[in-house]
Amino acid sequence: MEEETYDGVFIRQYEPTLGSWVMTFSAMSDNGVVIWGSKTESKSNQEIVEGIKQELSDAIPANVISNISLPTLATQGAEISWESSHPEVISSGGVVDRASAIIGDVEVELTATITLGDVTEAVSITVTVPTQQEGGLSAYYDFNDSLSDQSGNQEDATITGDRLNNTGGNITFAEGIAGKAAQFDGESGIRLADGLITSDKYSISLWMKPEEITQFTTTFFGTRTENNWISLVPNADGVSRVWSYNGSDWYDANLDFMIPTEEWTHFTFTVDQGEAKIYINGQEEFSQGNFPNIFTASNAQFGLGVNFWDMPFKGLMDELRVYDGLVLTTEDVQSLFNNPGDGGDLGNNEQTNTENDLPETATNQFNLLAIGLLIMAAGASIFFIVRRRKNND
Repeated sequence: MEEETYDGVFIRQYEPTLGSWVMTFSAMSDNGVVIWGSKTESKSNQEIVEGIKQELSDAIPANVISNISLPTLATQGAEISWESSHPEVISSGGVVDRASAIIGDVEVELTATITLGDVTEAVSITVTVPTQQEGGLSAYYDFNDSLSDQSGNQEDATITGDRLNNTGGNITFAEGIAGKAAQFDGESGIRLADGLITSDKYSISLWMKPEEITQFTTTFFGTRTENNWISLVPNADGVSRVWSYNGSDWYDANLDFMIPTEEWTHFTFTVDQGEAKIYINGQEEFSQGNFPNIFTASNAQFGLGVNFWDMPFKGLMDELRVYDGLVLTTEDVQSLFNNPGDGGDLGNNEQTNTENDLPETATNQFNLLAIGLLIMAAGASIFFIVRRRKNND
């Protein structure tokens, strides 16, 4: 093939799309190039093009927040060209610019023209690009006898079994680093709200107190698909690690040590467009670039203590804060470490009343006005007394 000699084997394998066993082959050239193929049904060009149209419709996501892959070649050598109704938002090459969606979500119609032999067909796919929100606090779970999100931005968390995608577990509450903490029994986890992170800039702040540390057990886990995820792991081959996989490459953000059991540890992880940092108890312990962009859609799933494969976490977790579009500074991290349970207004874009503030009611406005009048009257009386005393002098 192309003046290359390949050595390989033929073998019958099961083809799930056909539901039958077919003849396949795999071979390697002297230069290490690998090829693979299988027997397919004999179809007309029209049938093949119709199949490509359906595959494209199924593969292109309905909502996108980062660049998407728009293939230009398909099976049997079919060629695909693309056009975009809003090329400033999504280009014909799949480049997404959310900054262009400044007045709200933008619906973009992507049109693929497929050509195979004498057959040319087009298919249009509608994709929504949500407007880019100002970065800030996405969720805050304090675990004070509940799984509620205290930021008010997300739905309450739910209890899972020993995997992120099942049920049947049990989560209780015990004394935490601030108030109560979520207690994990080694057989259960917590499913957080979907879509907590939707950008390549984010921060995760979490207190943890492992009772046991087992190999590859996760604390915080975020996943777009089963092949695109991040995991905060207390023990990965004897060190603590933030682990990630993007479908083709692994990323190991390793510390030089493993966090202890039976002690509270503050774990913070930040990503700034590929620049990853890990802080332990307020101190930066890892910094490196090229961290993969995992959260490229708005429906990623998140959990505590469980993933799809490993033994669940056993111990306590408390004070989980997730920031989307916001990268915590060293000072921010140290503030969260030194003041557990008090995040202040960090990342909160809304003004909230503290317990000492008076709510904005008509009664309180009247009271404030009355106090102001009393102060004015007192001032006038003092002025009159002082003036009269001077006259007497």
